[in-house]
Amino acid sequence: KDWTEWEGRRTARRLVWIPNVNYVPEDDEFNTFMGFDITRTPSPGRPPHMMFLEYFELYEASEYTKKFIGFRVQYPWINPQVGMITQSPDEGVGKSFLLDHILPALFGREYIVTCGTNTKSLFQWGYGLEQCLFISFEEMSRKAGYEAKEDLKDLITRPTHKVEPKGKKPAYFPNVSCSFITTNNETPTEKTNQSRRFQMQGISNRRQCLPNPTTDEEKEMTRQNREWWNKLIALLQDKTEVRALWDYFM
Repeated sequence: KDWTEWEGRRTARRLVWIPNVNYVPEDDEFNTFMGFDITRTPSPGRPPHMMFLEYFELYEASEYTKKFIGFRVQYPWINPQVGMITQSPDEGVGKSFLLDHILPALFGREYIVTCGTNTKSLFQWGYGLEQCLFISFEEMSRKAGYEAKEDLKDLITRPTHKVEPKGKKPAYFPNVSCSFITTNNETPTEKTNQSRRFQMQGISNRRQCLPNPTTDEEKEMTRQNREWWNKLIALLQDKTEVRALWDYFM
């Protein structure tokens, strides 16, 4: 009773569910998103290699990213209703490493659809979406993002995928996929950190491999970082290491 009569209590006119860690609710809103509902069970096996944990620390929202992947591991049949945008103006920082190496090692490459700048085959005919868990849009430009913004939103929120094979009747499959976008632009959509459907974050350049290093310092940095990435790729070829990483997310 005392709380209900306290003038300083927080009130809200509406509840929202916005899975964006940067979202700041309006004065009359209460965001019911409290993080992805996962419970990590301590594994009796070995912990993940420290290089994997160092890799995830490159992300601006590293804990969010790890919990997001944990949610995919524990509940692969549930659409998380949010797309992930990784942005950096720098080349060679590892924006695509998650989709190119980490997720294929954990889930299998057959569950990942990679879509280039031509999104027509995906949006219009739904090719590859039958068993898709992840959709990758690599290096999406601002122009391509704005042109496809309604399709992207629909891809994230719709309950089913429609696949239209040529000469056959359309088929419908549950939408359990989530979209990953990498970009050099500030954002490939009109969405901002207040987005209801996208979680946008940067990635550190600590492990950058410069495409054209010029100074001795740049060449040495690139050599060391390339060696680090190659070691990480080698770890992902080791089934024991991949299993330890999988157990970490369970």
